[in-house]
Amino acid sequence: MTDADNQLPEPLPEFASEWLSQRRIGFARLEQLRQEELRAMTETEAARVFAQLDPPQPYELRPSSGLVEQQRWFERLHDMTNDQVRRDCTRLSMTT
Repeated sequence: MTDADNQLPEPLPEFASEWLSQRRIGFARLEQLRQEELRAMTETEAARVFAQLDPPQPYELRPSSGLVEQQRWFERLHDMTNDQVRRDCTRLSMTT
């Protein structure tokens, strides 16, 4: 570990500190406005907003997640590879 690793990071430039401070104030004010709007909302307005949302789609049971098909492909690949290795071994044993 060097001395550079132990050093604290340099303080932010003044403009960056001011910018971060303004952002924090802005976010706090936006949250305050959001809370005020929610409190002032009537049930009729809330129902209208809710009606505009997309309802969740019913869950459809799929015949397969794809994992079974993937395993089938892996098995076929494994069998093809083993068949090729067997043929290669048989051919090598005939030549010796």
